[in-house]
Amino acid sequence: MSAPFQHRRFAVDDDGNDLGYLLSLPDGYQDGPGPWPLLLFLHGALERGEDPAVLAAHGPVRQIAEGRGCRSWCWPPSARPTVPGWRS
Repeated sequence: MSAPFQHRRFAVDDDGNDLGYLLSLPDGYQDGPGPWPLLLFLHGALERGEDPAVLAAHGPVRQIAEGRGCRSWCWPPSARPTVPGWRS
C-alpha cells in the first residue's frame, strides 16, 4: 500500500469488534485550513477482507495509490468477508 494512506481501525460495538479503513489526507492539507470534502468509497464485494491493499484495485483508492492525488479526504472502509454487503 502506498504511503499516502494511513491504515486505521475503529470500534463498531462494545464487544471489541472493529473494522479497518484507510485514510488519505487531501493534497494541500498541510498548507492550512480549507473546505475539505469527504470522499467515502464503498468498494465492491471482491475487495472485502482485512488486507487494505486490495482496496487499491479500483476507483479513487487506486488513483491515489498511483500518486495521482486527490483534493478531498478519502475514506474507504473495509468490509469483513463474512458480511454479505453494505447495509443502509
